[in-house]
Amino acid sequence: MKLHSIKLLVLAVLVLSTSVAHGLTFDQVLVERWVGAGSSRALLVVDFGAKSFAFGYCFDGQQTGWDLIRTVADATELDVAVDMSWGSPFITGISYQGFAGYYDPQNWQTSRWWEYWNSADGETWASSWVGCSDRVLADGAWDGWTFSPPWPEQGTPPKVPLVPEPSTLGGAFPIIGLAVFKLLRRK
Repeated sequence: MKLHSIKLLVLAVLVLSTSVAHGLTFDQVLVERWVGAGSSRALLVVDFGAKSFAFGYCFDGQQTGWDLIRTVADATELDVAVDMSWGSPFITGISYQGFAGYYDPQNWQTSRWWEYWNSADGETWASSWVGCSDRVLADGAWDGWTFSPPWPEQGTPPKVPLVPEPSTLGGAFPIIGLAVFKLLRRK
């Protein structure tokens, strides 16, 4: 029986130490608000550096990253400044709940700017090779914006705000406690 208790303890420790990440789900994200209507969903993450915010978008049919950010801005307190002089939207500023970042075109060599990111799982992000108006959303798409340092410095991917969850250790305490109790009881 002592060997059984030790095996149970080892199993509990292994379960706790081998959590494998398979990407995030929308349910794990602290979403400020869901907007739009439809059976497809996408998530927008706006990272100001000091804090990130996520917004959900429901849609049907063909929609773009521009549709996503524009719809969120129209339905929430997210404020988005856009320069359309290049023919497609260039995001020059974003603000929300006291956080803000604005591109300075007069000092473009030293100005920070809003970098556009895409992800399939909310964990692995890539700087987008296309503008937001050219990115066609798929169900489950993740779009992100970060206020990045001046080019050519490398920007950092958005930090996804997660829903606080109970500790995974809490579920293992009963198993560890049972194994320790059995070990002590045998002595």
